[in-house]
This record gives sequence, structure tokens and C-alpha cells, in this order.
Amino acid sequence: MKKYNTLGNIADGFTVYGYSAAQTMVAVLKQCGNDLTRENLMKQAASIDDLKLPCRKAAS
Repeated sequence: MKKYNTLGNIADGFTVYGYSAAQTMVAVLKQCGNDLTRENLMKQAASIDDLKLPCRKAAS
């Protein structure tokens, strides 16, 4: 996050939520492959199971 949002605070809940939502969307789009229809996107989003998002620890 330091690379793209240098002013972002990784301890802020809104920042964490936004990052998590974006990473989840990336995973869904990857599962869609070349079929980017609404139907497939919703199908892939509904079938998310055991998604592990990258996490970073806040600097102390």
C-alpha cells in the first residue's frame, strides 16, 4: 500500500476495508477468466470459498 497510497494509514479501518474489497474483486475477476458477463461475475463472487487475502501488519 505504501507504493500506491503513501498517505494511507494501514491502521485505519476504512483503509483496511477498501484494500480488502479491492483484493476480493481482483480474485473474483481472475476466477471469471475471459467471461466477464454479469451472470458469471455474480456466480464467481457467490462461490468464493476460503479466500486468503494478503495482509500487512501495522508498523509499531
